[in-house]
Amino acid sequence: MQSSNSLSHNQVKDIELIGEKLYIATYGDGINIYDVYKNQFTNHLNNKQLSDILYAPLFGNQIYRDVQNRIWVASIRGLYLIDDNKVKTFVYSPSDSASINSNHVVTIYQDKKKQIWIGTKKGLNLYDEVSGKFLNMNQMSRLPEDVKAILEDKKGNLWISSNIGITKFNPVSLETVQFTEADGLQANEFHERSCLLTKSGKMYFGGINGFSAFFPEDIEVSNTESVPYLTELRVLNQIIKPNDKTGILNKNIMFCDEITLPYNKSTFTIEFSSIDESHAQRLKYAYKMENLDKSWTYVEDNNKAYFTNLDPGVYYFKVKAASGSLKNSNQIRMLKVTITPPIWAQFWFKVFAFVIITLAVFYYVQRKIWRLEKMKKELAKDVRERTFEIELQKDQLEDLADKLQFQNLTLREHQEQLQETFSELKIQSDELKIANSELKKINETKNKLFSLIAHDLKGPIGSIKSFSSLLVSDYKDLDDDEIVDYLEIIQDSSHASVEMFENLLEWARSQTETVQFKPEAVNLKEIISNVIEFQNLTASNKSIQIVDRVGKNIWFYADKNMLLTILRNLISNSIKFTNEGGAITIQSDETDTEILISVKDTGIGMTDKRINSILNKEDQHSSLGTEGEKGVGLGLTICKEFLQIHGGKILIESELGMGTTIIAVLPNKKVESKDFVTFPDAVESNDIDLQQNASILKDKLLLIIDDNANSRHAIKHSLKNKCEIIEAKNGLQGIELAKEKMPDCIISDIIMPEKTGIELCRELKADKFTNFIPIILLTSSKEEIHKRDAYTAGADEFITKPFNPEMLESRIINLLIKQENIKKMIRESISLEEESLNSTINNEFLQKVHDIANLHINDSEFSIEFLASQLGYSRYQFFRKFKAIVGQTPVEYILNYRLQKAEILLRKGKLRVSEIAYETGFSNPKYFATTFRKKYGMTPSEYMEKRQMAGLS
Repeated sequence: MQSSNSLSHNQVKDIELIGEKLYIATYGDGINIYDVYKNQFTNHLNNKQLSDILYAPLFGNQIYRDVQNRIWVASIRGLYLIDDNKVKTFVYSPSDSASINSNHVVTIYQDKKKQIWIGTKKGLNLYDEVSGKFLNMNQMSRLPEDVKAILEDKKGNLWISSNIGITKFNPVSLETVQFTEADGLQANEFHERSCLLTKSGKMYFGGINGFSAFFPEDIEVSNTESVPYLTELRVLNQIIKPNDKTGILNKNIMFCDEITLPYNKSTFTIEFSSIDESHAQRLKYAYKMENLDKSWTYVEDNNKAYFTNLDPGVYYFKVKAASGSLKNSNQIRMLKVTITPPIWAQFWFKVFAFVIITLAVFYYVQRKIWRLEKMKKELAKDVRERTFEIELQKDQLEDLADKLQFQNLTLREHQEQLQETFSELKIQSDELKIANSELKKINETKNKLFSLIAHDLKGPIGSIKSFSSLLVSDYKDLDDDEIVDYLEIIQDSSHASVEMFENLLEWARSQTETVQFKPEAVNLKEIISNVIEFQNLTASNKSIQIVDRVGKNIWFYADKNMLLTILRNLISNSIKFTNEGGAITIQSDETDTEILISVKDTGIGMTDKRINSILNKEDQHSSLGTEGEKGVGLGLTICKEFLQIHGGKILIESELGMGTTIIAVLPNKKVESKDFVTFPDAVESNDIDLQQNASILKDKLLLIIDDNANSRHAIKHSLKNKCEIIEAKNGLQGIELAKEKMPDCIISDIIMPEKTGIELCRELKADKFTNFIPIILLTSSKEEIHKRDAYTAGADEFITKPFNPEMLESRIINLLIKQENIKKMIRESISLEEESLNSTINNEFLQKVHDIANLHINDSEFSIEFLASQLGYSRYQFFRKFKAIVGQTPVEYILNYRLQKAEILLRKGKLRVSEIAYETGFSNPKYFATTFRKKYGMTPSEYMEKRQMAGLS
């Protein structure tokens, strides 16, 4: 048991005397300060003012005071700088090249220039005082990765011990010299921070077989250049020998000055060695492929150069060797390497290909011109016109009649709407009662599930029942503010009921092992902070303080939703059973195999019998919190089962009247740096300005299909006075109504009798009469398979219940705006200029309309009924579909088509105006002139005269 005046941890890694106090680094519980004169310890447990500073370096390795009197602390979780009672933390970040190269810091050293050197498990770092960043010296020089200790000699060289010997490093020239057991060291492996520099300048380094001692100035390193030579050539990983079947070498590679390789064998390896073996242990090599490499590549252990898929060309391979510095070495072996290009990259082949392509393009263009001329000659002649104005008026009257019919239906629905609005809450309350009664019957064989539902839903359902009854009985006596208050209470209670049902559904799915376990990289600190923020209001109501002592950089794999549920339940239970003014402490511990999250409260505590009871699924008993809150142990049951899914467990320690500590134990599945990339969840967009774009709903017909009358009414109510709405109560009725009325948009539930929403969508999208209608599918299920099936069936949108009515309206407006844009593009692209026609009309339906109109344009009896019958539609179906796709009536389209044809003939100037009128189907030249003037602003005669005066044909 720790006292208030003792070490916080028994494992001590380093002690540093600073002033009259000893600074002690513990391996597991931060820094302790020991006052020698007062015989007193100060640590995070007994000093709240310095708690964060002393607790942050949890696993300390070394404490170091620099000449500026700053205190540096090395730990396995990063580097800490304590200056003026403020702590600054340095940790490794994969996205920041200027961060420290590893969180496992071993040693700290300040040289004569006051530069701070940091040795880690990944190498040597230099601290930049100005920027507060680090230089990774291993990226600039050949240094060992696992740094053990650092000393500086009189010349400013650093001597670094590691697990591969001792390295002499010149910080100015960045040159290194490696010494190993072969040079007289006790062994290649040394201990962490085991070093000493005496006043005489002699250095001592401790290792696994004792220590090595030497004067740095007595260590001489010779720099001998060596003549390199080539020993082996491999092409496509095959050893090439002189005069073999490849034909690449005619003599040994050692004596070759040049080789030639084809383009498909440009992946090769050159092996080299040195004649001088006197300094073989320190012998270094450097090679460079000129015309490919800009700098030399330095190697020590692997005397091979690898080249992959070199481009055709001429290269010069150079290699040199020395036991010291290679920078000024003049002993270079050179080999000329020629890569021959493929046949298609040669000049004569390119010329030949250019000629062939040019001839093909010329032939294609000439054939295209010939086909266009042929189409012009095949245009039908001798056409006459019947009165389109009557057809226009007829279509408009029919359209108006449909609108009046729908408006009458809307007026009747609005008369019933007020009564339905006030009775809706009563209906919902009755339905909840029925649902609760059905659940009772089911729970007769599942007593536990019954008790959970009764416990969780009693409050919100009671609120809905009470306040909906008040609304129905006292509506006339209530003012608007009271009605709004009651409705807000009912809405909040409804949301709470839905959330509780979803939680119970998740629990039920876990019982049948159908719950989806989706582990991902999670940050424990972030999740704890979110849960505390959510529970703070409840805790503050009882004046309970929540203390967060969770580490900041604990990452591991877990199902985020399950983890949130576990922590929310643990903290909620602690609040429930803690007296007013109490405290709850949340702390984390991490081992190589486990993550331990403890929630400790100062509450009423439990007996061992009660602990066993709440963890037993078959034994659930209600218990009261400190302010009468009910608890049945469901929260801990869910926590236990979700932890078991993770492969973890739950531990409970409690003493009656003293409080409870609950520990969630999860496997410590480490997160690699690459796993810190996160992907945001899909967010339902609602960026449409409803006020600005709501006008697009005017005169639109929407079909709502749902077997639930309340759901249909809720959607219809949210869109009231904005558009015309028709309804269907099942999928089969919805299909029939869609084919009959041809609505502008369909909103359908997925789970329905007769036909499901998926089947309805698939059938309507496969039908030529209805395939143009956008469809929005609704579902209360969050399963990805439903979304996949919906989009596979051709749905334009997929929305999960419950949803925001404004979000549904924005989705509808989005689809209608998209349709209007398509209509505008189609109208602008419809032209008799054949080139644009062939490139823009891609819709099969419109292409057939164009082909029939083009064939019968000169027929005086050509009508919309005839056009619809040719396509297999009724006149009403054709009218609705054509207007939905193009944005204009078929009569307007045919009239515009004939006027365009007439304008083309007028431009040619070969026929008189009356002949052109008959040619384009106008039986009355006077009517032709009137309609032409409406479109072009002048009569046909004026149009021809204007072009003749301008010299146009």
